[in-house]
Amino acid sequence: MSDDTLPSTDDLAAVERLREDVARLRLEVETEVRTRRVVVMDASGADRIRLTADDDVCRVVLIDPNGFERLGFEAADAHGVVRIAGRTESDHPSQVDVFALDPEDDQGAYVGVELVDQGNSVAGFTVVESRPPRTWTMPH
Repeated sequence: MSDDTLPSTDDLAAVERLREDVARLRLEVETEVRTRRVVVMDASGADRIRLTADDDVCRVVLIDPNGFERLGFEAADAHGVVRIAGRTESDHPSQVDVFALDPEDDQGAYVGVELVDQGNSVAGFTVVESRPPRTWTMPH
């Protein structure tokens, strides 16, 4: 009578091949992990950092403990934005955007700071490359 509970030589060889494959895979991802979306959570399980890379835009968003998107960075083919937001009573945050846009139609790079009050652009300080800066406000 044989003992069916003991692994066969083939089983042991298969397990060893799996161990080698796992070791090789660990070495491959040791220095780099490739993905399009990463969410970092705090100890309570709340999303705190969101990193995404779509076809043409990369974003990093820092989220406060209550789920409010407080700080964001965005980079795309022709622009970059840093956004800092404050919570408001409306559905739209008040925020400040610092941005840079690549040249269009031989105009030169366009950079600036924009103030947004509950979703409405109300003031800014901008400059188009090689031109005088411009300050603007919207009447309330």
